[in-house]
Amino acid sequence: EVLWKLEDCKTDPLVDMKPPNETRPSMIVALRCANGTVCPGAVYNRIRRTADLCARQLFDLPTNPLGAHLPKGRSYFQRFHALDYEAAIVHLENSHKILRLCAGHWKADHMLGLALGSERKKESKRAATAPLAARLDSIPEFPELVPAVNAPSHQQTSTIPNPPTTPVKKSAPRASDKPQAGKRTREPNPAAASPSVARSSKRGRNDATSINKLTAKAPGPPSEQVTALLERVQHADPESPEINEDNMGESWGHDQFAGGGLTILSSLTSWQGIGDVTTAFKLIAAAIKTCKEARLMCQAMGKSVPAASFISDSYLEILLEHVRDCWLDAGGVSTSPPESSWT
Repeated sequence: EVLWKLEDCKTDPLVDMKPPNETRPSMIVALRCANGTVCPGAVYNRIRRTADLCARQLFDLPTNPLGAHLPKGRSYFQRFHALDYEAAIVHLENSHKILRLCAGHWKADHMLGLALGSERKKESKRAATAPLAARLDSIPEFPELVPAVNAPSHQQTSTIPNPPTTPVKKSAPRASDKPQAGKRTREPNPAAASPSVARSSKRGRNDATSINKLTAKAPGPPSEQVTALLERVQHADPESPEINEDNMGESWGHDQFAGGGLTILSSLTSWQGIGDVTTAFKLIAAAIKTCKEARLMCQAMGKSVPAASFISDSYLEILLEHVRDCWLDAGGVSTSPPESSWT
């Protein structure tokens, strides 16, 4: 069905709005056609490209001094460039009628928010390298302030007397230090002397214990939904003559991951449903294969497509997030620090 209000996403089975994304639905499945079906991948990519252009134009506006310390997201532009932000929303809805199928412009607002988040990441990468080069170029060549001291040609003798040396008496070895017959001496344990090594060993034991517990909880095969999704993605043939036009090129992967109501969100609901680590790896490998196939299809068609336009990359990101969420919900251990959620 068409999601007219943002609150409708919370009850829709295809849209997952779990913490920390309780207010940010997945727009890939939230955008619906007038008949209630999920919008085709090609349509979504065109909307995303338009939103990226709008975001670039907003970032080209001069920075307001009052908001220089704030991240340039929706809140920033709504506060300091309200007219330009509203103009971008109007342009998005005029360019793509599917964005008008809602109340309060929330679909165009969220698509523009996604584009602003991507543009902000690009700006951060450019800012991380540009200042360093600018600082290096701006360093002046100062004259030498301290003249070099030439070493004397003759050897100078020190006038400071050496401290007196007193002979150190060696203490007699204790009985406990003498090797006893019939006993082997124990070599020192480097791990015992290094707290970091000890902590790493303890962490490794905790990880292994956690994995064993998860294996004991889910020793069976994956669920029917996970098996069906995996087979559909693995056996998708990019050279099949029956491929839909909306599932070609940069849109390749849309039908595999969102067709027929069988999606990542509806399939990967728990670690018990995934089954085991092997199935999780197979899902990720199949998603990566889809990303490679999409690029090969565009290359064969002679299309030059920006990297951000491949919808398979978005599905790969969603898959990784849900596999990780299922793992952590079941008690798994995260070996990397938590990443900030996308906006």
